[in-house]
Amino acid sequence: MNQAQKDNAAQLAEMIIAHGEPDKNSSTRLLRLSARSVGTSSPKFKTLLDELTSKVTKSTNQVDIDTHKQCLNHILNSLALCSFRFEWVSLPTNPPNFANGEYLRWLGFSRVRMQRCIVVLLENGVMTEGRKGFRVGNDWGARAKASQYYPSPAFIRDMCESLYSEYGDFDADTDDALYRFKRFQPEDVPPYETYQHKIGIIRRYNDYMRDHSWAMKNPSRLTVKDFIGRSGRVTNYYQNIAQRRVPIRTSSLIDGCPITEPDFSANHIRMGSYLMGEELPDDPYKVIGDETGLERDQIKSVVTKCMGATSKKPKGYLIAHAHLAKVPLDANGFRAALASLEQHYPWTKDLFFNDVGTRLQYLEGEIALQMMDWSVNEEIPLLAVHDAFAVREQDGEDTYNHMHEVWRRVLREAYLDDFLESTEYTTPIVIDRNKNK
Repeated sequence: MNQAQKDNAAQLAEMIIAHGEPDKNSSTRLLRLSARSVGTSSPKFKTLLDELTSKVTKSTNQVDIDTHKQCLNHILNSLALCSFRFEWVSLPTNPPNFANGEYLRWLGFSRVRMQRCIVVLLENGVMTEGRKGFRVGNDWGARAKASQYYPSPAFIRDMCESLYSEYGDFDADTDDALYRFKRFQPEDVPPYETYQHKIGIIRRYNDYMRDHSWAMKNPSRLTVKDFIGRSGRVTNYYQNIAQRRVPIRTSSLIDGCPITEPDFSANHIRMGSYLMGEELPDDPYKVIGDETGLERDQIKSVVTKCMGATSKKPKGYLIAHAHLAKVPLDANGFRAALASLEQHYPWTKDLFFNDVGTRLQYLEGEIALQMMDWSVNEEIPLLAVHDAFAVREQDGEDTYNHMHEVWRRVLREAYLDDFLESTEYTTPIVIDRNKNK
């Protein structure tokens, strides 16, 4: 970790610590989170987890050790999330929470394991206790409130330092690592000279960004899948940091400056409409929301799933399982959104269930490459985040204006090249390959 990263980590930590403790009625339950989504996947954090595991159980049985480690990991990740959420994490110890079929049991907890974790985390200064648990009545079936805990200042500093650790070697990437062809047949890999300039953009961009500081810093790469014209988004670890439930990503800093993420509104359906020569209103989801009563995120989720489907075969499954999605809605809501979209924008019938989403990701990658090239020329540190770009707040307006110029340029070229039609042949081949795996 260089000095700039240390400074950013310390600055972010002190901003969080300065808030003090959350309101006593503001809490969240334990959540199953990936370490990368909350920035706790650094070597330092893994060392902390190992040290705490050795204290929480003296068993020599590897299964017992792994189970205790898993439980500690759930708590540590939830504490990291609560730092940004400014909420307590609830850690219950009453027996009914650990019965078969209960959520905590599913996470791997028993009452004894929970109690051991709490004791070790308190004794080692990882968290502090707020409200102590209580229950109303004389038996365990009565209404109860779990004890609440909040990360200690020391933990918050460690967590922020973990967030600002480097997660990749900027000197190690070969051309093949920077621009990757995944699941390609040898005969489908294009000649090197046709994509050499893209590797040059990525390498030049990474060389520029290595001197800047941001959360979960690693080199950016691009991966195309199966055929040219499929997938192709630029990836980095920053874009994996949690943002939807709580804005951890935009609560972090670039070079010590607050972050903004200008994005393309309703990007995939807008890209599809352009390529089909159709018009969309400024907010294409408003009329759908007014008609169905659904939230914008729910409508967007339906569009994403329908455009991502390779055929109509999974349609029934998507509808039946819509309540389990990241943005849940019931089956009737899914049907209503789909019917309304197809009524107001009839041309979407050619976009939905036709493998369009994967192909539009390729164009998103083309846009990202041009934005990365621009960022180096303009000396503006920038991170691709799917259909958005993270920059310092002071660079937000310039970035927003230029990304829309690039969008129009890339989409115009794709329209003239009949992009959707020229890549449609790949769909049945990919479906057949996946079927024969």
